[in-house]
Amino acid sequence: MSQELEQRTHTMLQRAQALVIVDQASYDAAVELAKAVKDLRAEAEAHHRPVIQAALEAHRRALEAFRRIDEPLRAAEAELKRRLAAWTAEQERLRLEAERRAREEAERQAAEELEAQIEQLENAGAPPEVIHAVIRQAESAPVIAPRVAPQYERAQGIAARKTYRAHVVSLIELIRWVAQNPTHETLLQPNQSALNAIARAQRENLRIPGVRVVVEESISITRRRQ
Repeated sequence: MSQELEQRTHTMLQRAQALVIVDQASYDAAVELAKAVKDLRAEAEAHHRPVIQAALEAHRRALEAFRRIDEPLRAAEAELKRRLAAWTAEQERLRLEAERRAREEAERQAAEELEAQIEQLENAGAPPEVIHAVIRQAESAPVIAPRVAPQYERAQGIAARKTYRAHVVSLIELIRWVAQNPTHETLLQPNQSALNAIARAQRENLRIPGVRVVVEESISITRRRQ
């Protein structure tokens, strides 16, 4: 049955590709062929639909069985990731705080050493230009603070990464910016469903700047057999 349907389908496709509408007779022939095509499509669907429906039902049951296992595991994975991310972020905060304290301590020691050096120069009777040169050199030399290593060892297979996303806090401001920078117009996506609804309601009377009405003609075909 399926092979016979395929053969008839191929024949109808060839006839449709070869048909040229030039007069009433060829127009009527095209209409009849279109109705025959619609009939054959319905016949093919009636033949294959039970098999398709059974496959869809089997697919649905398999998906449900998989979801009963995967969804709890996905929730567990998400919770563990959240807790790991929070703990990692806290460890990084502690490390940066330790680095800040180490930097401040290094700066304090450098200041004390400079003060002691200046005092020695003054006691030795060094001229002011020498002392000023020492001060300028000390100010231009950055204080190198030791880097504090993380206080934990990251496990294999675990990677921390930062992701960034944009959150629109003012659509009007964004629209104004895009208007001034039209190369970024893709940042604004029109609500096509809403525009289509307005077009269906207002038809040729639609008047929205930057929008034009597109009218598409289509043909409806009724089956020959009911």
